[in-house]
Amino acid sequence: MAITKLTADSITSGAIANTPAFSAKMSSGQDIGSTGVWTKINFTSEQFDIGSYYDASTAKFTPSAGKYFVYYNLYYYGSLGTTLQQLYSTIYKNGVDNAIFRGRIFVSNNINSVTLKAGAIIELNGTDYLEVYAQSNNVSSGSTIVDDVSSVFGAYKIIE
Repeated sequence: MAITKLTADSITSGAIANTPAFSAKMSSGQDIGSTGVWTKINFTSEQFDIGSYYDASTAKFTPSAGKYFVYYNLYYYGSLGTTLQQLYSTIYKNGVDNAIFRGRIFVSNNINSVTLKAGAIIELNGTDYLEVYAQSNNVSSGSTIVDDVSSVFGAYKIIE
C-alpha cells in the first residue's frame, strides 16, 4: 500500500481544498409560539462559510453535491410564566419536512428551558437546500422562544 505525503500545495489546490462548510447563529431570539406549527428558524449571522454555500438572508444551505454532516443546536425557553411541554425540531430539505432527522423532547415538572441537539449525514445533489424548523406544542401559557446565544446550525462535507 502506498502512502501519499500531503503538502500544503496539495491541500490548497487538490480535491480537499475549500471543502464546503458553514456555521451560523441567530441574530436575535425568535418567538415560535405555542400552537404546534412548524416555524423556520432564522440563522442570519454567519460564523464562517467556506465556499459561500450558506445564504444568511434566507437561512438556507445549498451546497455542491456530496454527503454532509449536518447539525443544529436549539435552546428553547418559555416566556415569563411558561412551562414547556412538547418541543420539536427538524431539517427541511427543499422546503419540505422529509423527516431526514428530527429532534423531540417531552418535558414535565415545570421546566422552562431546554436544549435540543441533532445531527445526521445527508446526501445532497447540488440543487438541494436545507433549513431548520422548530415547533412548540402544549405550552401552559405564553410562548416559546428559540434563544440566539446558544442556538447554531452548521454542516460540512464528508471527504470520500
